[in-house]
Amino acid sequence: MPIGVFPPPIPPFFPPHTDPAQIPLSLAVALLPDGAGSYTLEQCSCTVNAKQFYGFASSLVGPPWLISTPVYTVRGTLARVVTEDGSDLVENQPVYLSHTLGKVTQTPPSGPNDILLCVGFALKADTIYLKFDFSTRM
Repeated sequence: MPIGVFPPPIPPFFPPHTDPAQIPLSLAVALLPDGAGSYTLEQCSCTVNAKQFYGFASSLVGPPWLISTPVYTVRGTLARVVTEDGSDLVENQPVYLSHTLGKVTQTPPSGPNDILLCVGFALKADTIYLKFDFSTRM
């Protein structure tokens, strides 16, 4: 690739068998086995399916034949998110899964059953830079 030419942005991944109507845009999701040999997406939080966190539902629309919710999951990409309390994110600060399904917070969860999962760092009020590794504390 010539110097100064950058590759196009990484498109979201489309997990199989997920109804787009089930996952609102920009919410945190977990990838879970469906019991039939495939996988499905469900919203997650610091207390529900945090260990299976997969990424954030994308605002992009997939091809009309694709019955799936696009998800930003590749580490290092940018993802729009929804905060637990509706406030803007503080730039350059860590972002965690919150107690509310699908939403994030900049206050680290600290309850006895909480999983502390830093999913990225705030780039602007509603956008994060996904972390390269998701280390957790239980």
